Amino acid sequence: DSFCAGITPTVEPNPFFDSLCCLDTSLYEFYAKRNRVDLTAITKLWVDSIRAASPDIPILIQGPGYSNPTLFCLVPIISDSSVVYEFHNYHPIEYTEAADTAQVFYPGAYLDVVNGMFDMAQYNKSFIEDTLFNYVSQVEQKTHAPIFMGEFGMTYQHSGGPQFLADMSSIAIEKGWHFTYFDYWRRPTGSVDA
Repeated sequence: DSFCAGITPTVEPNPFFDSLCCLDTSLYEFYAKRNRVDLTAITKLWVDSIRAASPDIPILIQGPGYSNPTLFCLVPIISDSSVVYEFHNYHPIEYTEAADTAQVFYPGAYLDVVNGMFDMAQYNKSFIEDTLFNYVSQVEQKTHAPIFMGEFGMTYQHSGGPQFLADMSSIAIEKGWHFTYFDYWRRPTGSVDA
């Protein structure tokens, strides 16, 4: 089907994530094993089922925790020449989801979701590329598969918003990753996604 660019078997897999509310990868792995959640086995089953119908259609695979880049080291790695790894990024959440637009700025200091939830980090292009997207880069180096930044944006328009969106897209361009711009109003009036 020429209208089908690829198949995403699941969007933002989140086994027990909403109740856990934790971005620590070791704790996430512990709960996954305790609850017998094998996201790799589940994803492999989906890929094998899709391959029974189509040997080469691209399959987009996302990692746990809303396909969060901070948990991308836990993305299911599947041996398949037409797999694309997809992630979504709304970090720093205190910026992208802030309702009070007068109190947030980009670049700016926000909770460091990579190195420790109680520390602050200066979110700018360098931090996003080198630290926040580090696990995504590692998956790309390990698999040599295409990377797709499928969602990024802000709930409201903020100071520095155009720079934030420009930094996100330029990182993808410089790394050779795929990304989409889709601009539509969502949730509250005046919210924007890119």
